[in-house]
Amino acid sequence: AGHFPPPYPDGWYKIAESSEVPKGKVFTESALGREFVVFRGEDGRAGVLDAFCPHLGTHLGHGGQVVGNNIQCPYHLWEFDKDGENKNIPYCRRDMSNSRRVNLKKYTTLESEALGAIFFWFSADDCEPRYEIHPPLRAVEKEIQLGRMRQIYSERWDDMLMHVFEPSQNSADYFHFQTVHQYLPMPFNLKLVKADHQITTTYGKEGTDVPINCLFIHEQVKSLRLFGLDVFTFPSFVARSIDTRVLMQGPNNILFEVDTIFGRLRAHFALLPLEPFCQKGTMTMYADKSVPWIVGRMLYWWIKETAAQDLEVWENKIHVAPRNLVNGDGPFAQYGRWLKQFYTSKSVSWESISQSQSLDW
Repeated sequence: AGHFPPPYPDGWYKIAESSEVPKGKVFTESALGREFVVFRGEDGRAGVLDAFCPHLGTHLGHGGQVVGNNIQCPYHLWEFDKDGENKNIPYCRRDMSNSRRVNLKKYTTLESEALGAIFFWFSADDCEPRYEIHPPLRAVEKEIQLGRMRQIYSERWDDMLMHVFEPSQNSADYFHFQTVHQYLPMPFNLKLVKADHQITTTYGKEGTDVPINCLFIHEQVKSLRLFGLDVFTFPSFVARSIDTRVLMQGPNNILFEVDTIFGRLRAHFALLPLEPFCQKGTMTMYADKSVPWIVGRMLYWWIKETAAQDLEVWENKIHVAPRNLVNGDGPFAQYGRWLKQFYTSKSVSWESISQSQSLDW
């Protein structure tokens, strides 16, 4: 593990579906080496707080309840609002409104009703958000608000037993598209159609169309051959119709963009590290209202099966550092420089994790 990047990069994370946190509900999540509670008050707004009461350490996700717009500790009935400020200590006669020690840590929260998701900003040094959430995802949100797109499907995947950076590292590995993804996903894992991929990757820079915290992958299919045989080559226009754009903000927010004859389709894949090598993955598919539901579901299946082709590698590999590269390998060094921006000197280290785990029994 020591060769891998730290397990918990800074960034915006999707912590819950909006539907998972109705009014009066307390939702609990253990992730990023911390415990969180998400709750929705009577005003309809959601908040994300540290799960442990500052009084005696009670976990608010176990027995805590929503009172008005506050979350209430089940042990001594302390109440906290969505900013983590203590609003009530029922037995205390002293004014504690100016005392920070009775407050809870709060996380900057962003909920999108259109996207049906609750996001929060995580940083190891507890700083304020350094950038806005995924601009292309906000563009999808606007299209939904304008009534041009709608959500087709959303699903939580089985936990992925890998490091969170693995999907984004594919941006530097053009050659694996010719091996792992040489055959297009088919039912029953049939190897029917072989594809010749062309991959172009752009890492974000200041003053360019790609923000510095993002990367862009353009995947084009140059040819398709039935059973991989030249004699059964599909017409070129069929191959050109498979044109996928992937935009990542940090290693954990991934947006797939596909345009079809029916209209636009967008799939948001969100990763949340539950443990250093265990990722909660959720994917939500959005599409123009002109796109038939079955087309959206088929594309969803295709994206999921494409990721499954990688998963066997991701879940069973080590990380070689420094990388043992040769002439012809992809821009791994450039990817490494891009990835570093999501870590600070306070990011959880593998050494600190191994020390804490040594106390388990």
